Amino acid sequence: MLHLRLFNHQAPRPPQTTAPPQTTAPPQTLTPPQTLAPPQTFAPPQSALATLVMPQSPAPQQAAIVLPVASPSSLVAAPTGPSRSTIRSRAKRKQEREDAGLDAKAVAIRRTAAAARVPVDFSFGEPLEAVASTGYVCLNDAVLNERRINAARDAGVVAELLPGNGPHDLQELLDMGFEYDDWDGITAGAYTSQEGHQIVLKCGRPRDHAGSDWMREVAEPAAVFMQAASAAMYEEKEVFFDGINFGTRAKKPAPPKVAGRRGSHLAETVGVGMGGGRKEPTNCDVKDSVKKAVLDHLSSREPFQRIVGFTNSMFGQYASKLYGYYQQTLDQLFSRMPWLRRFFQQSVFAAFTFNFGPRTATRAHLDLANLAWGWCFITALGWFDANFGGHLVLWDIKKIIRFPPGSTIGIPSAFMRHSNTRVQQHEIRYSFTQFSAGGIFRYVESGFQLNESVREMAARMSASEQVQLVERQARRFSEGVRMYSVYDAPAA
Repeated sequence: MLHLRLFNHQAPRPPQTTAPPQTTAPPQTLTPPQTLAPPQTFAPPQSALATLVMPQSPAPQQAAIVLPVASPSSLVAAPTGPSRSTIRSRAKRKQEREDAGLDAKAVAIRRTAAAARVPVDFSFGEPLEAVASTGYVCLNDAVLNERRINAARDAGVVAELLPGNGPHDLQELLDMGFEYDDWDGITAGAYTSQEGHQIVLKCGRPRDHAGSDWMREVAEPAAVFMQAASAAMYEEKEVFFDGINFGTRAKKPAPPKVAGRRGSHLAETVGVGMGGGRKEPTNCDVKDSVKKAVLDHLSSREPFQRIVGFTNSMFGQYASKLYGYYQQTLDQLFSRMPWLRRFFQQSVFAAFTFNFGPRTATRAHLDLANLAWGWCFITALGWFDANFGGHLVLWDIKKIIRFPPGSTIGIPSAFMRHSNTRVQQHEIRYSFTQFSAGGIFRYVESGFQLNESVREMAARMSASEQVQLVERQARRFSEGVRMYSVYDAPAA
């Protein structure tokens, strides 16, 4: 059951994304474009966002989007949130769902049923290289490359190493033979494995009723909030955010934390995690008290509550068994360890990352700490032309998905290598991700204690017990994959 928290606040409307030149947009047949020269200018139309823009310094050569941080006064002066009639309508629809015993929004049910399923060249028939022996998490690239080098040396061939540096440009990937998916960012769809498992979920954007506008009500305000929060955390000594004074720092903020091997963008994670030597699940550590307060407030804003609610509904509809596994595990965890903070009460995910960019583009990577067969949902935000950058790149199936602002995609990010293409220098791209660490599931299933390593357990076992251990560990991932929904294509 979804509980959407309503706030009497609506941020101003940012500019509409400028359509690219006709010669550069990928054709509807999905044939890659021949050239991808960016437009000469990308000046946004005048809109209410102008109230958020501080005086600009002259651009050196070309016109560019300049979106400095909103001042506290401009955020306070913004139009108020949804009208009373909209609030009453939402409450009525929510009550109708509860009375009917529905846990998911009708819109999620409709979108899932209507989604097109596209088979891709991916199979669970063979063991996946990245999955660790425990079955709960995946291995890092250094270990995988070392194994590849050793195997190639034994076979007398040249090792094929994993993709490393990036991010990559769209044309570069097309030249490498990737297939382009000209997704509109709105229509729901999925990719399926050779066995029919739904392995990539294109959730799109919801449309609850005829009068709803996801971009105006959710996506654009979320981007404005992230822009203002970024300045409050990384730039300002006296911290104002959303019209609230969070105090004055004694000194300038610490150097921004970057995303490391995933990319060079700014990122902050909230919620509960496990890994990196931790003996039990813990709240994500944000040492700067001012930054922590800003992140807490950002998480409570209605746009993110609605993004989480929509994602939760789509996850439950696309993969109900896996969703139930997440829900049961987290319910047990927070019941047993009440000092842990559940950031979004309606969510089955434990952790959430705000990628503050300002031009978020990840390198090819796996999310190693995530549950090995689990899901990560990514929502793109900001002001950028999705025809030229910000695409989601899936290396295992050689797909490039157009990924416009306001849209959400779910992927098994622990074993499916992924990255983004760069946006243009004058653009802004943020993202918001939802996930859970594999160590949490292992901890709960082990009776709320940290298991010994496989090596330590095997050292005390007989030969037959060691064989059983290996078989049990090997089955864990395959049993997890059975939680995926399998789509049977209709007969031709």
